[in-house]
Amino acid sequence: VINTEGFEGASVSRIAQLAQVSPATLYLFFANKKDMINKLYLALCEDIGERLSGALRRAPCPKDQLYLAWQDVFDYARDLPARFQFLEQYKNSPQIDSVSHAQGRQYFCPLKDLYTDLRQAQILKDIPDELIDAHLFFPLIHLIKLERIGDVRLTAELLNACFEASWDAIRHPNSPDRCPAHSPPS
Repeated sequence: VINTEGFEGASVSRIAQLAQVSPATLYLFFANKKDMINKLYLALCEDIGERLSGALRRAPCPKDQLYLAWQDVFDYARDLPARFQFLEQYKNSPQIDSVSHAQGRQYFCPLKDLYTDLRQAQILKDIPDELIDAHLFFPLIHLIKLERIGDVRLTAELLNACFEASWDAIRHPNSPDRCPAHSPPS
């Protein structure tokens, strides 16, 4: 409801109706609609944060670790489009309070810790986390959005080119690219 009607358009009674519960039942769990939005935001941050943390443990080499995290974002967006849309719509929204923003960021600490380690090892450029995120994930998110509206078809070649361009943007110039080429997500 929130994805299609927006925060203002999604009433508690409409949300309760779709959940097949009474509005009073929702108020047993949430103080108000904004509290519901913030708790949903945190639950989704936890979900995607756990996926990314798992990716970081599955690969031996830094490029592979980042590739698997990148692929997990792709898989999350493709497999759970409503959740992904909600996160994209609300992560910078004034509807998400500062406490929820700070709590949501905690779920991404393993990825941020990896960035720090890779900067110190001169594998990644010495740029802020926000720029690493922008170069690594924003091109992918843009392509996902273009695919949703029918402007692009996400082929293996396009996805591989996207990741390699992102990797080249964040890789330290003195860092060898020792990892083998990647098979993009299908």
